Amino acid sequence: MASGTINGSCDNRRYILTCEWTSTPNTSANTSSITAKVYLNGNGYTTSSSYWSCIINGTTVTSNKRADIGGKTLLGTRTWTVNHNDDGTASVGISFSYSNGLNSSGTYTTKTGSGSATVRLDTIARGSSISLSRSSATIGSDSITVNITRNSSAYKHKVKLILGDTTYLL
Repeated sequence: MASGTINGSCDNRRYILTCEWTSTPNTSANTSSITAKVYLNGNGYTTSSSYWSCIINGTTVTSNKRADIGGKTLLGTRTWTVNHNDDGTASVGISFSYSNGLNSSGTYTTKTGSGSATVRLDTIARGSSISLSRSSATIGSDSITVNITRNSSAYKHKVKLILGDTTYLL
């Protein structure tokens, strides 16, 4: 599971806008579930009571929620699924913004903030390799061992062995 923090900026530097994200891979689907949480940290300052909204990757996740902003306040959360490339790699852009409609203006207020970054997700192992203990054998006399190296414990394999007119499923 990959995770990280993206620092954004606010119109008032006394405040810190951050996005904490985590990704959980789904090996069989070759996807990851991303959860992003946007926070405003007042660093000891409190804004006037306000109605605030939060947008993550173009989707409004919180709209007109009333709150006094002080300390570290969760503004909004969003979860979505990202497809990985055929080789198991993936990157995702995360953008976030915050705005509030203050019902009174004070000395220590922030009205807007935003941030964005492209983050690299954990690579999902793809494919497996197969090897044989020998390249030729005499039927009935020699044994052959089939070795499969899985790149993920979630992978399951079926081996079809054809010897002459006989087919074996292993």
